[in-house]
Amino acid sequence: MTYFNPRSYGLLIKDQCLLVSTEFYENTGRTFTKLPGGGLEIGEGPAEALERELLEELDIKASVGEIYAVNPKASQSVFDGSSVLSFYWRIDSWQGLIETGDKISHDIQSGWQVLNWVCFKELDPKSFSFESDQLVVEKLLLEVS
Repeated sequence: MTYFNPRSYGLLIKDQCLLVSTEFYENTGRTFTKLPGGGLEIGEGPAEALERELLEELDIKASVGEIYAVNPKASQSVFDGSSVLSFYWRIDSWQGLIETGDKISHDIQSGWQVLNWVCFKELDPKSFSFESDQLVVEKLLLEVS
């Protein structure tokens, strides 16, 4: 398929740790380590999409802050071959409890996700499945060191 697939992801930081999502998608049989977020729906802007995604996936009401990064080049989706354009946002604050460490089912692709806080000193950009996430995490680590 040849179309753009805009996506928004959040940098949720607490106590010098970053929230990381590990997700399993039954339709691909693959597991991905990534930042929380997902795709835009018709009529949404990137920040609105991230607010919705974080409510759906994490059950939190997020306050989306400044845009942090946009991937410098489109990457190809492993799901449908589309050209993924990723927006990354700082999340200034949120309401709700983020449950970590347990598998949580998600309806979108019939699979599961596990959320974990990974402290900066243990954060390895190469552990992320997608190059755009790796670049954003490298940028973040340079800023906090």
